[in-house]
Amino acid sequence: MSGEAGAGGVSKYCHIYYSSGMTVSVAAPPNVENPANYVSEYFKEANIPYQETLDKVLPELERGFEAWIPKYNLPIVPYNAKFLYLEGLIVEDEEKGNRNFQLEKEGKNKLVNSKCAIANIYIAFSTNSFKKIILTITINKLMRRSSINALKTEILCFFD
Repeated sequence: MSGEAGAGGVSKYCHIYYSSGMTVSVAAPPNVENPANYVSEYFKEANIPYQETLDKVLPELERGFEAWIPKYNLPIVPYNAKFLYLEGLIVEDEEKGNRNFQLEKEGKNKLVNSKCAIANIYIAFSTNSFKKIILTITINKLMRRSSINALKTEILCFFD
């Protein structure tokens, strides 16, 4: 069986999954009576440091979001898992000539035409030690890539 050690947590403004960034294959030794239990125990142990990190970091991230939303003019609203994930809600403003105005228009139309003009997006990135972070946030407007990058930089300060 294979998997990735990690843990997830929810705060007022996000769902975050923090993991090793590596998929490992685990096989039970031949003399083990219940191989499935052996594998689940392996991952239960391997997940502990990620859960401990999130338990420590989540309250700090909560305070961070309270400051970052006005600082970077982020269109983030309280996280709600019930909203749809929509594509095309990120405005590519980092590199000149890289913007896709048609995709932005489609994204804006999707957001406006959704039931409540609110949607979830997820952002995946790595720490300096190649651990993986998947951040899910709820937004009420299109979000600029430069704002996402500023948010990622702020979040990475809490890891590694």
